[in-house]
Amino acid sequence: MKKQITRYFSRVATGAILLLAMAAFHSSFGQYYNQTPGFLNRNRIWVFGSKAGMAFGEKGPEAIKTSVAASARISAEGATAICHPSTGALLFYTNGDSVWNAQHTAMPNGHSLMGNSYLNAISTKQGTVIVPVIGDSSRYYLFSLTSQGMIQNLNGKKGSLFYSVVDMSLDNGSGDLIDSLKNKVVDSAALTEAMIAVPGCHNDIWLVVHNKDANKPQYKSYHITESGFDPVPILSDGLTATAPVNGMCVSPDRTKIALANALNTVSSEVAFFDPATGKISNPVRIRNIDHGYQSCAFSPDNTKLYFKSYKLLQYDVSVMDSATIDRSRDSLASFNYSGTIRLFNDTIYATTMQDSVNIARINQPNKKGLACDYQAQAITLLPGTSNRFAGLSTEIVDPFMPLLTKVIDTLLCSGWEQGISLGVSHFIDHITYTWNTGEEGDTIIVREPGTYWVRYRLDDCNTYLDSFVVKGSDLSTEITIKGFQLGTTGGPFVSYQWYLNGTAIEGANEAGYEVTANGDYTVVITDGYGCSFTSGVYQVTNYQTNIADLNVLGNMVRVYPNPSSDIMYISSPVPVHWMLSTIDGKALAYGSASVYLKQLSEGIYFLTICDKDGRRIKVEKIMKK
Repeated sequence: MKKQITRYFSRVATGAILLLAMAAFHSSFGQYYNQTPGFLNRNRIWVFGSKAGMAFGEKGPEAIKTSVAASARISAEGATAICHPSTGALLFYTNGDSVWNAQHTAMPNGHSLMGNSYLNAISTKQGTVIVPVIGDSSRYYLFSLTSQGMIQNLNGKKGSLFYSVVDMSLDNGSGDLIDSLKNKVVDSAALTEAMIAVPGCHNDIWLVVHNKDANKPQYKSYHITESGFDPVPILSDGLTATAPVNGMCVSPDRTKIALANALNTVSSEVAFFDPATGKISNPVRIRNIDHGYQSCAFSPDNTKLYFKSYKLLQYDVSVMDSATIDRSRDSLASFNYSGTIRLFNDTIYATTMQDSVNIARINQPNKKGLACDYQAQAITLLPGTSNRFAGLSTEIVDPFMPLLTKVIDTLLCSGWEQGISLGVSHFIDHITYTWNTGEEGDTIIVREPGTYWVRYRLDDCNTYLDSFVVKGSDLSTEITIKGFQLGTTGGPFVSYQWYLNGTAIEGANEAGYEVTANGDYTVVITDGYGCSFTSGVYQVTNYQTNIADLNVLGNMVRVYPNPSSDIMYISSPVPVHWMLSTIDGKALAYGSASVYLKQLSEGIYFLTICDKDGRRIKVEKIMKK
């Protein structure tokens, strides 16, 4: 079940609250790594056998032809391919001895790799694994295992681990191996043929191999992080000594790991896996029958475990108890030769050496016994290709980044002064939160626009990221009045629009507006964030639209005596205000009654007379003598 996130938005008197509600259950994407779009794209193309392969598209898998060949130095098992995580386009593929680019041409330096089929062409069941270099999208680790059946090996030991690095920026973007990072030895401690990569919990990957030691068999988990490859492994004890030919698999939820043991005289095993630490614990024996087991795969729902060799067997591993698991065994098919199986999406694919031109399939692997629907000839390979040695590609995995669960992108045009509350609503205890502001807790208060995110963990292996893109400002204005000139407080703003009686006034797009009629005036302002605010109404009731009336009133106003040395009087039928100024416009005095001149120097002045609402009635030239 996918994690459900609901967005809530509410505004309160003290500001705004942006709240993400977090569900109490885990995300299937957070647990089932092999169901993510990136994984399905990465593993869209398989290479195996002699020039054989499959490409997974909308119509399902289709057979393709590749450059992988069975010859003296080229293996037919342990090969793998890697594709682009977004587009699914092929990047390159390898069998552990050679590397081919997307044009199916050998890379210039992609030959003579140590591992897998090195020297005497004895290949390895899970002989190659490709792992992305974390933090560098153009580089990839290429890990190779030599077989314990080989005559020669590093320091005389059989079963050694090597790595090389492929750089896709080389050879004009077709990719090539970096010469200084080629055939680097990692481990020479008699490893078996089992090797897989598992996503960790914190943007990391574990490369897991198995040490064949009669006295102390061990799993080795090598840690790959943004800091690089750690050559010191995490060690975990296994149960019993094993055959050289083994296969390993991990459950889709990464909680269990299984080892297929090809020796019929000893047991295979299933154990708990911790993707946070790489530790493997509490292994449980599974009794081998009929030639032992060479390959394994879990069902998509993690409840069933399949083993493949000369038989195809199903076990229920819901209960981790050896006797219970053995009793649940169902035999699905028998073969004359061994083969391999691999889970992809919701289906398990199978091969057997007795049928080198067909791929089998378990169509409903979650179901018990024969209800799983084993189909012996599901996909026919192309002419000229074959599934020799029955090896299928090994999985490609990417590190898990924090899962982006929800983004709130909101414009807030008020409440900033009091603060905006950002938070995650939950009903799960003991969650650790980390905000990009450095604060901790499920809620923070912000007072500036910006992008804010919170990372939180539901458990050791489920990390989520919620993001808030908050834009806006506290936007408001009031209309001011000076005479019949309307203005605005605050600003300047990006735009203005004046309205009269609810209708936009054409061309009235400045910070101020000269009244032209009585009525209800408002102004809408907009800032750079796109916030808009409408002012309150300013009502004008005393505007005289007839200019002739003002002219008549001006003719009725008289200033006397003019000139004068001491005082002038204003005769008017309506109350007035006046302003005395110099001839160059400098204001000297204001009043509403008589004009006193005694303190002025002799000369000419202007007297501007307005009514009580600030409308200009008359400008009179006066003289102080």
